[in-house]
Amino acid sequence: MRQQIEARLKELRSEYEKGQNQARQLESQLTSTRETLIRISGAIMVLEEVLASPSLTTTPVGQGLADARMGENPAAQAAWGAIEPP
Repeated sequence: MRQQIEARLKELRSEYEKGQNQARQLESQLTSTRETLIRISGAIMVLEEVLASPSLTTTPVGQGLADARMGENPAAQAAWGAIEPP
């Protein structure tokens, strides 16, 4: 009887440790996902501001993104960098 209890205790401890490891991994994944969502949200806000900007109406279509990629429009560049893969 004692050996059965000790074997079961060992199994339970192993399962508990696996559960803790999985919980840590999920917490890490959740943190990473939240950070990504914050970056995307910021990029959305900046792009909305760029679209609302009066200077955008005088810029040829597509030029705003080209400026962002070339570093000529800091706000658009920040948004573009937030949505491009690292």
